[in-house]
Amino acid sequence: MLTNLPNPTLFLDTIHLQEAKASSEIENIITTNDDLYKSLVADKKFDNPATKEVINYK
Repeated sequence: MLTNLPNPTLFLDTIHLQEAKASSEIENIITTNDDLYKSLVADKKFDNPATKEVINYK
C-alpha cells in the first residue's frame, strides 16, 4: 500500500519523526509537533534547542 502513495518517503519521514519525538520525551526533551514541522519546512531553522535535538535524533 505504501508504494501506491504519491510520495511514500513523506509518510515514512513522518513516522520516523514521531518515533524520535516519543523517544526524546523519555529523556525529558519535550517539543511539539508544530515546532518540528515548522523547523523542517523552514530549512531546519531552530527556535527551540529541544526541536533541534529531536530532528538530529531522527
